[in-house]
This record gives sequence, C-alpha cells and structure tokens, in this order.
Amino acid sequence: MNPCPPVAWNVVQAAESLSSLAGLIAGFMLTGLIVLLVERRRHFHPMLVPGLTLFFSGFISLGLNAYVFALVSGEAPGACRRIWTAAAVSSGMLATGVIAAVGGVTLLIHAYLAALTDKAEDAEHENAAYQFGLLRRLLRGAFILCTAMVISLVMGRHVEALWVWAKDDVVQGFPALVVGAVVIAASLLAVTLFRQRRTGHVDPCRRLYAGATIAVTQAIVGTVLLGSLLSLTRGNWESQGPWWGWVIAAEALVPLAAITLFAMGVTRLIKR
Repeated sequence: MNPCPPVAWNVVQAAESLSSLAGLIAGFMLTGLIVLLVERRRHFHPMLVPGLTLFFSGFISLGLNAYVFALVSGEAPGACRRIWTAAAVSSGMLATGVIAAVGGVTLLIHAYLAALTDKAEDAEHENAAYQFGLLRRLLRGAFILCTAMVISLVMGRHVEALWVWAKDDVVQGFPALVVGAVVIAASLLAVTLFRQRRTGHVDPCRRLYAGATIAVTQAIVGTVLLGSLLSLTRGNWESQGPWWGWVIAAEALVPLAAITLFAMGVTRLIKR
C-alpha cells in the first residue's frame, strides 16, 4: 500500500530501481569518458570537448543521485514529508544527468557523422551531406522531445512533493504558483533575448558550461544536505510548517535551469 495517501504511487518501492538506473547510466558515462580520453585522434573535432563537459557533469549528477535514491529506499514508510522532499530533489538530479547523457551522445554522433561527411569523396559528398542533414534533424528533434519529457516529469515530482507538504493549501495557492511560473519564464526569455541583442552571439559552449556548473553544484549540495538531514534528523517532519512545500517546489528551478542551458547549447551546436 502507498504510505503517503495524497500521492498516487509509492516512491520508496521505486527508489531502489531508480538508484540502480542512475548508477547504470553513470557507469556507461564513465566508460564513455575513459574511451574518449584514451583514444588517439589525428584530427581534433570541436564537438568532443562539449561532449566531455556533458558526460562529466552527468556522471557526477547520476553517481550522487544513485546514493540519494538508496537513502530514500531505506526510509520509514510513514515519513511522507522526508520521503518526498528527497524524492523531489533526487528527481531533479536524475533529470539533469539523463539530459547530460543524451546531449553528450547526441554531440558525439554529430561529430562522428560530420567527420565521415568531410572525408567523403567528391562524388559521394553531396549524398552524404544530404543524409547527414536528415539525421541531424532527427537528433535535434529527439533531443528536444527528451528534454520536454524530462521537464514534465521533474515538475510532476515537485508538485507531488508540494501536495504532500501543503495538501489542501495547494489548491488555494495554485494560481499564485502558475502566475509565478509565467513571470519567471517571461523574465528568463527577456534576459536571453536582451543578451542576444547586446552581444549578437552567445557561445553554445558557454551555455553548456553554465548548465554543467549548475548541475554539478546541485548534485553536490543536494547530496550533502539530504544525506545530512535524512541521516541525522529524527522524526517525519510533520511538525514543520507547510510553507516548506513551496520551498521544495521552488527548488525545481535549479534543475530546470541546467536542463534549459543544456538544451540551448546542444541544439545550437547541432545546427552548425
């Protein structure tokens, strides 16, 4: 049975599987990092460094995420607020790690096909460029769809955590949450457009670097805080005020910022 009635599923039972999933993806990313670092290349391709940036940040996020989900799997069934606070934060870490992994693979495939197209003979170059263009559209579309899916899942987990903390108060404060989200989104869009007009061009690699910095910081700080609170703090946090739920909901902006920067950087690099 679900120990937390306000939500529809049991995150404690799913935490062990999610921990294994995060560890598995982190292991593949570590393998990819090692292969890229030890492989000898005669010609340097500009897509390799952004791919390494994404793989490194994703490895950190997913490696620590596996530990946090393992902590959630050991929580007492009735500690709903503790469980869903950790689940919301760890879901954001999993989301940024997955998008980093998908983005890194996308850039590496793009680099490999671009190198093949450049080496094609004159008679086959036009056909190779056409086929590469079709595959580049597929890569870009699949990455955008994956990003949209991950964002929706992150928002869902944080809304569930908010519901566990605030319950009926969420219904009263939901319009304010929607207005706040719209204002934040409009502000971010305005800042982005202003920077593009002012600078004329924003380097996609700088966006990837900013997203990676946010992802790594979130993973380290989130793991330290959750590891300390879940290991040292007693009780199920029922005596805490429900306004903490809004703090957990606002925390979703951190992984969303990293995911957005990853998406902007990867899609811009694929266009080149």
